[in-house]
Amino acid sequence: LNGSVYSMDWTDYQTTTYDTDLASVAFVDNVGNAEITGLELNIMYALNSSTNLNFYLNSMDPTLAEDYIQNGVLDASSGNRLSYMPKQTYYLSLDKDFSIKGNSAYLNLDYSYTGDRYDSYSDGSILLPSYGLADLGATYRFDLFGSDASFRVNVNNLFDTYYIAESNTNIHT
Repeated sequence: LNGSVYSMDWTDYQTTTYDTDLASVAFVDNVGNAEITGLELNIMYALNSSTNLNFYLNSMDPTLAEDYIQNGVLDASSGNRLSYMPKQTYYLSLDKDFSIKGNSAYLNLDYSYTGDRYDSYSDGSILLPSYGLADLGATYRFDLFGSDASFRVNVNNLFDTYYIAESNTNIHT
């Protein structure tokens, strides 16, 4: 069991900004101060000598600590959540070591959850929905002409979950 409680005061927080009066593309700008407080937790448990269960949790409150004014207009209010930072994420994995024809092999199944998050720190941002993804992977280690080699196969997004990782528009198809 490992854990951590943290608090960070971030001076001159930088993030991607869009201002068509200044540039036709996104650019990095200081948007003021930010605060991030949170909790991290990690639990690792050996079910037996070849099977492990792992759990990781991050719960945080990432916010702007002051209003952000752009070109004389309030763009983001103090207390807005920082871009693409969910309040909660977690990861759970089941890992199994075994042997095939005297060579080591490894199988893992994992699930990761990402909580809802905003596409921007600005007022009126789009709230992107939370999602969970399951992945399956297998590794086989073997000797190849006197050298250690391995073969790995992964099935990412095992259940073909539809999710929105990021957004630059509020138009959905």
